[in-house]
Amino acid sequence: MVTLSPEAMNASGNLATVLRIASRQAAADRRLERERKQVLLEYMVVYVSFPVFVFIIAVHGGYLLPNLPTDAAANGDVANVNGVDVGDLGDVDGGAYETPFYHATVIQGITAGFVAGRLSTGDVRAGATHASIVAAVAVLLFAFLL
Repeated sequence: MVTLSPEAMNASGNLATVLRIASRQAAADRRLERERKQVLLEYMVVYVSFPVFVFIIAVHGGYLLPNLPTDAAANGDVANVNGVDVGDLGDVDGGAYETPFYHATVIQGITAGFVAGRLSTGDVRAGATHASIVAAVAVLLFAFLL
């Protein structure tokens, strides 16, 4: 504003018009900043949901499935802990669940990527880049960590 006033007086001599134009420009800048923050918030929802999903899959595969009772309880081989029959714990085949968990994670990543593209540009096809990035992250996570 300090540099705008002298420049406006030198250029046109009509300070009121220059100040009106400057106020409109400032309002437009604030509106664009709010829109940018809204778009970033939409991306954050999509990109935060994917790690939450991966965390849930990791907890299921690492902690829940190994502690599920097996069919030993149906055969009569039942363990008794503090008076409660719990069956055999820890004999669940985790490998049987790895492939469905992998597929679910990749599908969720691809879907989240297409949703991010739809939110950002209004076109589902624009989400191909987002989908490929999130799917690649899912593949790398399963290859190295899960």
